[in-house]
Amino acid sequence: MEIEPSLDWSVVQSIVISLALGGLIGLERQSHHEPGEPVDSIGVRTFALASLLGALSVLATPVSAAVPYVTGIGYLMLVIAFLFFEYRGFEYRDRETLPGITTQVSALIVYVIGVLVPSRPVLAAAIAVLVASVLSIKDWTHRLVENLSENEVIG
Repeated sequence: MEIEPSLDWSVVQSIVISLALGGLIGLERQSHHEPGEPVDSIGVRTFALASLLGALSVLATPVSAAVPYVTGIGYLMLVIAFLFFEYRGFEYRDRETLPGITTQVSALIVYVIGVLVPSRPVLAAAIAVLVASVLSIKDWTHRLVENLSENEVIG
């Protein structure tokens, strides 16, 4: 049997789009780095690769329909392990507040965005823009919550 190499343009598009969308969200996450603060290990490259992992797992479904599920579960376990070790290392750092999980939740969403890219690229792009927008209003939402009184929250 002879294998004929061919390059399907839709595969190339899926790869490029998934890398770009993951990178967009990673860029937003990495832009919140404060000088003198330890650099998060989840940034542009990691988010781009997480999105690519999602897209490639869907593109590999002709090999096995289980690929997106297996890689998704593996990726979820990786993110949970990362979060566990980040919190475990927290006790050794001189920080006043516990680290949040926004980056880890974003990383999981990025995987799903990558899964959507091959079949629904416009939806994936819309969700990526929405996620990046929500992440970018952190300071505004924190100020809004700080200015709310107890009466405004209760009712």
